[in-house]
Amino acid sequence: MEKITIPRGDALVVYQFEGPWDRGVSSLKSQGLDAITLRDLAEARILGGANSSVSTRWTWVAENFNYDKDDILIASREFSPLLQYPVEATECHRQGKEFYLSPNDTEKLRRAASSDVNQAMKFGVLLLKRSKILSDIPVEAFGEEDVTSFLFRDKAKEYGRFLKENGIKNVPLRVAGEAYAQEQGRAFSRALWAYDLNLNSALVGYNLILNDNVGRVSGVRELSAAKRAGASGASHGAAGAARAGSIGNQALEETLLEAERQGIGFRYHGRLYLPVDPKVVPK
Repeated sequence: MEKITIPRGDALVVYQFEGPWDRGVSSLKSQGLDAITLRDLAEARILGGANSSVSTRWTWVAENFNYDKDDILIASREFSPLLQYPVEATECHRQGKEFYLSPNDTEKLRRAASSDVNQAMKFGVLLLKRSKILSDIPVEAFGEEDVTSFLFRDKAKEYGRFLKENGIKNVPLRVAGEAYAQEQGRAFSRALWAYDLNLNSALVGYNLILNDNVGRVSGVRELSAAKRAGASGASHGAAGAARAGSIGNQALEETLLEAERQGIGFRYHGRLYLPVDPKVVPK
């Protein structure tokens, strides 16, 4: 797994694993990481610039496209069936088959889904009608158009400006064909592939290639959030946690020790941990 430090991002580090989806997801988890969201990928590209490795390489992201007849259900990381069943999904693709969703998993997505993008961002799944799909999304529409608002969140407008500054006018969006989806008779799940800037940062949600040995899965770790917020001081709590982490999570231990060394906070599984003054820790 390659480790890429973003030059302008203080301690923002992107990890990239090359290989099939199931092995990539497993490798990231061994480092205490989840698959990167499009929002975090956009931030890394903005911070690193157009020539950074995160901008010049494509990657699978955490969000995914699920097809149920006429509807497309775009799932956030928390709802992605491909992250819930990475081994099963990849094995289906190895056999050249669709990864079909169970009725329960389909119902779970539909219960969380909304065609209102603000509700979808809150609950985790965007219900997209094919009539709303733009095959090429103008970068000026980022943050206004539903798909970009849902996928890029608070970085949508900024990422659109970044793409425009680097000569990209439109971002292609590719989905599985309507007739094909209808023929399947049941819901199936495909990964979302984010192309590099050389290919206009295209978003592709129709490939049947989770088994691809030259695939790529990325994760991100950020140690700079508390530093940017003005937090300072050593964390004795972090040192204690690091010793506990050595029991079974080497990646967590390394993260905590680095945070203690720098006197900064860190994120782990989406939660922000801040340095603590030892004087306020209960005896």
